[in-house]
Amino acid sequence: TLIYLYLAVFILIKNRKALLNRICSVSFFCIAVWSFSMVFIHNLHTSKQTALLFSSIGSFGWISFSSFFILFILALAGKEKILQKKWFYLLAFAVPLILIFKQWTGFIFGDVGKEYYGWKPLLSSTIWPHYYYIYYICFMAVGFYINIKLIKHGKGPVIKKQAKIIFTAVIITLSLGSVTDVILPLLNNHVIPNIGSSFLLIWAFAVVYAMVKYKFLVITPAAAAANIISTMFDSLFFLNMTGKI
Repeated sequence: TLIYLYLAVFILIKNRKALLNRICSVSFFCIAVWSFSMVFIHNLHTSKQTALLFSSIGSFGWISFSSFFILFILALAGKEKILQKKWFYLLAFAVPLILIFKQWTGFIFGDVGKEYYGWKPLLSSTIWPHYYYIYYICFMAVGFYINIKLIKHGKGPVIKKQAKIIFTAVIITLSLGSVTDVILPLLNNHVIPNIGSSFLLIWAFAVVYAMVKYKFLVITPAAAAANIISTMFDSLFFLNMTGKI
């Protein structure tokens, strides 16, 4: 939780005016809420009612992640025009907001069961868990499609390298997290706790690595100039203040 909060603040401080930074910061904050909720769920001393409450509190992270992933990839691809449209955010978050409401009313994870590691959220017998999985799969598929296109047709080698880092990190994260938080609950297997929020640290560290390695999310005149010079095909002339080459 503290790592996610630190990264959320760190990224925002780097460039709070950049849309990509703001999206990334908010997504990390939501994951921090999700991670914080697991502290109470995976606790043998927590009451059942408290575990149910924090299962719903954590939904702000595990339900909204897919929408934030699409926003993140679009911002990385430079699609700021569509991200400036208010209706797009309504479209991106209408479904997760409905799902979060349904989680709070007990229609997705409607109960918890006692395990050796604390409590395990149990899927309800309603249709809403299936709606959540459909949303999860569809939104992540769209995000992956945009990411792959960015790897192949991104503007400049730096963008392509950033996209590859993000793609690799998300593949690893979702492969591990989907087993513990999606597949095993569907199979009614509760031996392994829900630790998807912990696996998302791979995503967090990948973003930090991209920032350090390629100055990802840090847009400064120096970084921009270096990127332009390294990729331009035209001749370049430097002049001093008096116009001397």
